[in-house]
Amino acid sequence: MITQAFTMIGGLIVVAQCICALSHMTLRTRHSVRIAYLALLLGAATSCLAPLYEETLFRRVLYGRLLAAGRPLLGLALSAGLFAFVHEVPGSGGTPWSGSLVLWLLYAGLGAVFALLYRRCGTLWAPIAAHATH
Repeated sequence: MITQAFTMIGGLIVVAQCICALSHMTLRTRHSVRIAYLALLLGAATSCLAPLYEETLFRRVLYGRLLAAGRPLLGLALSAGLFAFVHEVPGSGGTPWSGSLVLWLLYAGLGAVFALLYRRCGTLWAPIAAHATH
């Protein structure tokens, strides 16, 4: 009971200090803090949600269904190609075609590695972890 009370008091002191610090900030500084917080939140969401969504779509749905249908090479090629196309549309963004092609081939290679990792490990978590850390 006493430990909980001290923890609560300590938490209130920290909150009070944060409010005090924020109240002494200029509007410009508060805006910068908000932008930094939103950027951090966006980065965390992107690095967690994008691999989860993409690996489910490309590996579990596309590659997994073609693998189950006895067409593993077709599944590997399609899932890797679509993965690359989602990440680098050739000729877009002002990148020369040669640069886009190199990036597209790199992304297709990554997609193929993720598909092989899914097949080898038998779980979607392996390519999700690899995708999140690449």
